Amino acid sequence: MEDKLEALNKFSDNFKVIEIPPEHEFLEFKKRIVNIINLDLTNYKNKQMERRITSLMNKNKISDLKEYYLFLRHNQEKLDEFVNMLTINVSEFFRNSQKFFELKDIYLPELLNRKKNIKIWSAGCSIGAEIYSVAMILNEMGVLQNCKLLASDFDDKIINKAKSGIYNEFEVGTVPAEYKKYFTLIDEVKGLYQFDKKICSQINYQKQDLLNSPFQKD
Repeated sequence: MEDKLEALNKFSDNFKVIEIPPEHEFLEFKKRIVNIINLDLTNYKNKQMERRITSLMNKNKISDLKEYYLFLRHNQEKLDEFVNMLTINVSEFFRNSQKFFELKDIYLPELLNRKKNIKIWSAGCSIGAEIYSVAMILNEMGVLQNCKLLASDFDDKIINKAKSGIYNEFEVGTVPAEYKKYFTLIDEVKGLYQFDKKICSQINYQKQDLLNSPFQKD
């Protein structure tokens, strides 16, 4: 394998930027990569994803998907880079805030009138901002203890961040003033805040591939 990596390094000296590889080559790549990332990409027919993969190949000066597979298989840092690209984690507290206020004033009261115990699932939960936003609303309504909250994502690292409940001042910046009380400054130098640990403990986090994992009803 070292010989292959050395060959790749030599090849990169004369590298020319490539366009998106043919579809059949991507299909073969997706079938092989599942063995090292445990995520079946064959159901993802997304040109944007293929453009991002091609962009990473260009960044690493690799023009062949077979070589890129070998490169990822033997380079954990680059494999992490690849997985992070696939699981783009863009989220913020109370994102599209008007929708959360509608949830608080209209939809949650309606649901709770029908049933005292409700279940809420944040699919693709990213850093946990969405599920914690809902949890804060439910807590203010005095019904959080009656609700079951599930959050799932494919990215282990991002799930662990969500579980920790630790956020920087930029991430906390979108939290409305009335909900700031749920965050405690724990590192003034780094600008880190700890989200309410009691609420953190009430969220059930699971690793899940939305296209291929079975949905757990309970």
